[in-house]
Amino acid sequence: RKLLRIQKTDRLKKWDLMIYTDYGAIAMSSQTKSLSEITQQAIQLLSKEIGIASTVRFLNQFSTGYGNYTEESESLFKDLTLDEILKRMQDT
Repeated sequence: RKLLRIQKTDRLKKWDLMIYTDYGAIAMSSQTKSLSEITQQAIQLLSKEIGIASTVRFLNQFSTGYGNYTEESESLFKDLTLDEILKRMQDT
């Protein structure tokens, strides 16, 4: 005879798990963490294991960036010819 019952208590942000077996009942509880707390802990663990630079590189692959690249590039280069753009690239 096995019965699994999961009950969430919202006011405490806590999950309660009751497992009933032939030998008795086992109760487990765990506090849930906010997404911010989980993210902070994950970044700390990654930094410790693979270093800060590698952690930043890893996290950057999930960033969508910001702004509108098309509008910004059109505004930035609107008065320049291709030759002028290439010359500026070579000069920097």
